[in-house]
Amino acid sequence: MATPAQFKPYTDNFGSLTLHATILGDGAVMTPEDHRKHINMLVVIAAILSLIVAVVAAYGLDKMVFAGHDRTGQPALAYNGMAVDTD
Repeated sequence: MATPAQFKPYTDNFGSLTLHATILGDGAVMTPEDHRKHINMLVVIAAILSLIVAVVAAYGLDKMVFAGHDRTGQPALAYNGMAVDTD
């Protein structure tokens, strides 16, 4: 069941008196400026996370595409005792 919204007076940047709803009746006033700050913070966090995901995806794609060229851990080929460069 939803709790009824409680409103508190707030003076905005231009001096106009407006009413803003409190968050779940806890007494904290959520002004439009505060709401904008929260949204901007979420956008920045989403941008950082998307960059991290893009870097991890590029690394995984690189490992997947060039996995056949990775010669670590494989024995070197030899012909008559001489090492053969297969790259």
